[in-house]
Amino acid sequence: MKKIEPESLVGADILNLVTTGMYHTPHAVYREYIQNSADAIERSLWPGQGRVDISISPANRSIKIRDNGPGLSPAQAKRYLIPIARSSKKHGIDRGFRGIGRLSGLAFADRIKFRTRSNKAQQVTEISWDGKLLRSNSDSSLSPEQIINNCVKVSIIDGDDWPDNFFEVKIEDVSRYAADKILNREAVRRYIGETGPVPMSDTFPFSKEVEPIVSNVKKLHTLEVILDDEEPVRRMHGHELIFSQDRTDTYKEIQELRIPDIEGENNAAVGWIAHTSYLGAVPKNLGVRGIRLRAGNIQIGEENVLDPFFNEERFNKWCIGELHVIDQRILPNGRRDYFDPSPHLRHMENHIQSIINEVVKRCRTASSNRIQSRKVQTVIEHMDNAYSLAGSGYLKAADSKALIAEALERLQELEHNMSEETINCNQNKIIIEELKKKLIDFKPRRGRPYLENVNSGEIAIYQRIFRALTELCNSPAMAKEMIEGVLKSA
Repeated sequence: MKKIEPESLVGADILNLVTTGMYHTPHAVYREYIQNSADAIERSLWPGQGRVDISISPANRSIKIRDNGPGLSPAQAKRYLIPIARSSKKHGIDRGFRGIGRLSGLAFADRIKFRTRSNKAQQVTEISWDGKLLRSNSDSSLSPEQIINNCVKVSIIDGDDWPDNFFEVKIEDVSRYAADKILNREAVRRYIGETGPVPMSDTFPFSKEVEPIVSNVKKLHTLEVILDDEEPVRRMHGHELIFSQDRTDTYKEIQELRIPDIEGENNAAVGWIAHTSYLGAVPKNLGVRGIRLRAGNIQIGEENVLDPFFNEERFNKWCIGELHVIDQRILPNGRRDYFDPSPHLRHMENHIQSIINEVVKRCRTASSNRIQSRKVQTVIEHMDNAYSLAGSGYLKAADSKALIAEALERLQELEHNMSEETINCNQNKIIIEELKKKLIDFKPRRGRPYLENVNSGEIAIYQRIFRALTELCNSPAMAKEMIEGVLKSA
């Protein structure tokens, strides 16, 4: 029997998988193209001056992303920008190495155009991909090679208005369903600020402490990303955490993280955690919550990437920190939402688990102290109200003394049960000491009780009623309020 070989060993649907099937958010196009710019600029002679300019035109539904990297010659452009899933980049060294990310724009637009040159003596090469034609051909009998040849057009652009060396991608006719995300300047700035390799904000109080942690790692260099000629994009970390109009928190200290590789000779990852008061879940809109993973100084996954390591996922939302993976054997997966399985990854995960266990202890301690502090404030308020009622003259001297004795006993019980951290809080300590002194020095009111509109012969009856109200009410404040209500109607 004669063996029949297919014309191509790869079906046309693979083209859809590497575009629309790869990205769960339209914003990913910015990550992919900035990532490619970072790789190119890092290979240049001036990586410290790397810059990416982004222009967004909502009216034209288009985006332009240009870097000042070394660019490509005409021959390189054809060799690198037309084949799919074939890349000259090195695994574990470059950020992108699968040869797929450059087509990410086709997942959310009808057309992308690459323009580039490597020196001013060259003309600009333009390679255009037709996304509509690509999608319409994917269910045809054509092979992937034939479809690519139909969808790709190579042109030469004349003119002197181009930089000497550059690489640019222009995304045209953005899909309407994706436009509200990738054409929204503020949303894009926030996304790049969270995800991209941009510098820390100067307002972050530990920016100078973070810099030396990663400065000696070549792959963690930063880029200046300029959006529509405005201020350069910076990371989202500010000088404080704003939970609400009347509730804020500050950064208390920074903890350096270093995870050894499997041999114990080098670092597999470096990073930091900024410790706060751990008041609860950091608001999502601040763009900083969660201990995040980064590779090549570009975020892997989202804020919840390490949720599985927390025995209660909510605690990750209380934290702020980063872990930069630098072991070249730990590779991001195709979607860049985590890493490919490997023994090196498992080794790193074991260390991550230990780090997170310690952070969870801080979260629990902070939560416990807050609960205890609220209880302290409640008891202090109760004691103060007891002192006010005892000194009001509404009760018999003996009843007032009994009320004060009970308050003192409760205050001593509070001190006994309070944690050292809570009792040593300056504010709590001062208030408790002052209140204790007041209770100890208390003297019952002498002379006729302060009972307006009450006949002398009825005072004893009223005082018995007032003692009963004091015993029945949940708080001295409530008892006093009810007593004064009775006196008004007397």
